[in-house]
Amino acid sequence: MLIGRFEIGLKQNLKFDVGKSLSVLASTNLRNFVIQSDEINTALWGINSKLSLTYRFPGNFTAQLTANRDSRSPSLQGYRLPVSAADFALRKSFWQKRVSVVFSVNDIFNSHKFISVYDQSTVYQASMNRREIRFYKITLQIPLGKPDATFKKSPHKMDRPDVDFSN
Repeated sequence: MLIGRFEIGLKQNLKFDVGKSLSVLASTNLRNFVIQSDEINTALWGINSKLSLTYRFPGNFTAQLTANRDSRSPSLQGYRLPVSAADFALRKSFWQKRVSVVFSVNDIFNSHKFISVYDQSTVYQASMNRREIRFYKITLQIPLGKPDATFKKSPHKMDRPDVDFSN
């Protein structure tokens, strides 16, 4: 019977621009897991990190590469192995950056696998699970409705902030 699962952590984000065309967004989440039952007590520190590079090309083209790394995490009778993955997206904006076409590739290296290991004194079992495999996607983003007055007055707000548009 599971008695409790406790999690405490610290999350840090860093965003900076390298020139006018390249921006970097780094995120790290450090946390401590404690899972307890009547017979088992499992504790483990875990780190999740994400790095996004966004480059703005001339002609309203934007490319983004995102890499994720999740460290080993505990379960009641074992653990999940680390998971790494990378995504890529290319966006072309039209009509004063209001409409966009995005081509994205999820999991470039086809490495997004969840491997769980159950390790007890009498049994050892490893199993793999995949929620989704690599896929390609084309998205058309069109705003609906009329822009409000603040939208018309401030054309610099048309520049979208760096967002993770890869998935």
